[in-house]
Amino acid sequence: MPTTFAGRQFVRTITEDEFLLSDPVNGDVVMLFPLPMVALKVRGKLASSYTIKGIQVSLATRQWEKKAEQYRAALQANEELMPEAFEH
Repeated sequence: MPTTFAGRQFVRTITEDEFLLSDPVNGDVVMLFPLPMVALKVRGKLASSYTIKGIQVSLATRQWEKKAEQYRAALQANEELMPEAFEH
């Protein structure tokens, strides 16, 4: 999770094809990504949110967006090199 979300509570919804967190007060979607999750730079059971393919985050910081764009480019390059590894 981006550190800007620390100390907040969210409603977690998981369906067959997406994971999302929403604000329990106003229902706004705060974070969403497609399932199954595809991420780069996974350490054990942890993956930084900006490394997840297809992630959407509301009110993301400029630094988070910069990192997310770097990983989008890396994921795209990997898909072009090894498309069969990204087929679900």
